[in-house]
Amino acid sequence: MLINNWYVAAKSQQVNREKPLIVRMLGQNFVLYRTPEGEAVCLANTCCHRGGSIGRGELDGAGCIGCGYHGWKFNPQGRCVEIPALGKDAKIPKRARVDSYPVEEHFDWVWVFLGDLEEDERPRIPATEFPEYHDKENWRVVSMEFDADVNWARGHENSLDSAHPAFVHASFGRRSAPEVQIVPLVPNAFMGHNATRQRVPPKRSQISADIAKLVSEKRGKTTASTDSYLAGISHRIDITREGNIRQVTVSARTPVDPYNTRVFAHQARNYLLEEEHDEARREGIRRAYKEDLDVVATVEPKFVPRSMAHQLLVEADQMETAFRKVLIEKVKQGWEIDFDRLQDEGRFRHYSIPSPARRKDPKNWVHPVVPTTFPR
Repeated sequence: MLINNWYVAAKSQQVNREKPLIVRMLGQNFVLYRTPEGEAVCLANTCCHRGGSIGRGELDGAGCIGCGYHGWKFNPQGRCVEIPALGKDAKIPKRARVDSYPVEEHFDWVWVFLGDLEEDERPRIPATEFPEYHDKENWRVVSMEFDADVNWARGHENSLDSAHPAFVHASFGRRSAPEVQIVPLVPNAFMGHNATRQRVPPKRSQISADIAKLVSEKRGKTTASTDSYLAGISHRIDITREGNIRQVTVSARTPVDPYNTRVFAHQARNYLLEEEHDEARREGIRRAYKEDLDVVATVEPKFVPRSMAHQLLVEADQMETAFRKVLIEKVKQGWEIDFDRLQDEGRFRHYSIPSPARRKDPKNWVHPVVPTTFPR
């Protein structure tokens, strides 16, 4: 699991001014809420006092949150502003603070930066890469969120994989046409790559009845454009069928821990725009993801190997190879959490994902930062 990256923590409508929301990412708990002005806030959930869950507390209506154990009140910057047991005139110790993380909202998702990089050093969120989501006149969007008991990197690789549909997906893969078109990868601005390929369309018997009415019996090849992004461990897949029938899926994967992933997905379509067709589209997404997860859950090892030599990748694995190279680069930069050490030492002391405030003021923190597999 990588620090110094953006992750989708929740849907925007899940974060409000009335009740804190606790979410788990990278093996840690965080609390999200909104200030009276509507700004989303994300704090480390573990109080620096005696380890209480801040998210079990209450919002004070002025932008602060009180810990659910002893009422220590923290502002959006993570600083304690009140210790009830000491009275209102008490001097607050400088160490009475928790990490506060940068937040942005795009596509009605709350993105949180879990790391200590300055703004100009952070991976870019692909906020401009999904214009279809905002074009309500010409596109219809369905959304889903679900948990999967697979490793985040394994799941992301599967989404970039153009060779598996022929053998995994009953509704759009064709075993009679498994060959993957080899194309030049094009780097994008988001620490990822694009591959645009053509493939043989599914048989008419594989597609749904409503879509079958929109395409001819003899159809040309389908164009599939896939982009991978580091931020959010996200990707965009743009499928164009005959007659400019398009379907754009954007998904983000948030590691809950090394073994479990939360997936957020939007799918936009420029056909069958009526609401009555939404459930059929959702069912298609559910079926495809289930087929994927059933396969990914059986791969060995459970995590992506640490060396390119430990599995035999071929030319058809272009996107997966490019992703692994980015992943290995970030691991060597000291971004990978040493989860084994964290579990061992975390039995007696809480460790926190570092926030930008630690870069500016590295002293006087109760919770040390999480250990990493390479020195930072």
